[in-house]
Amino acid sequence: GDKVEAWLTDGPRISGLAFGPDGHAYAAVQGQGDDKTKKIVRIDKDSQEIITIATRVNPNDLVVSSNGMLYFTDTGAGTVNAMPITARGMSRPSPIAGGINKPNGIALDPKSGALFVSEYGGTHLWQFTFDAHGLLSGGERRAVLTTPEGKPDSGGDGMVVDAEGHAYVTSHQGIQVFKNGVLLGRYPRPQDKATVSAI
Repeated sequence: GDKVEAWLTDGPRISGLAFGPDGHAYAAVQGQGDDKTKKIVRIDKDSQEIITIATRVNPNDLVVSSNGMLYFTDTGAGTVNAMPITARGMSRPSPIAGGINKPNGIALDPKSGALFVSEYGGTHLWQFTFDAHGLLSGGERRAVLTTPEGKPDSGGDGMVVDAEGHAYVTSHQGIQVFKNGVLLGRYPRPQDKATVSAI
């Protein structure tokens, strides 16, 4: 029958994970064991070998495009950074967007190709577009995340966008659902703890 088995054991502490067009997993690593070094790694789909592709980073979450570009949020710096998945040991990949209040969740719209970023420390869901060369060409505050009474921030965290362009953003108030910048509704938190991941 269908049995669930561990794919990776004793791996690093991961805060964001995405699969690339090559089938390998890419992860934002927050350290491993006594080593608290933050980095971005590739985990081989067959051997589970872990290869460092970026160092001197502070990644929170990441997404990989179909053309092999990896985008990650740096919550402390307020930036979105980019790099090719073919990199090895790249030091400090360049920021491509900034001025975001503690960016956290990041997702690509499979239909339009737009890049979405949620604010953990603010209340906005940002939308970025790409030009003909694949470079980020513009960004706007596309939607407003709701906040609990008396709290100034939404806690916008993990995010996913479905084939119809619905953005599902985890937050202090559960999972908030948007389409074309409009809040369609909220799913309540499934537990008393914070809701942080959406897949």
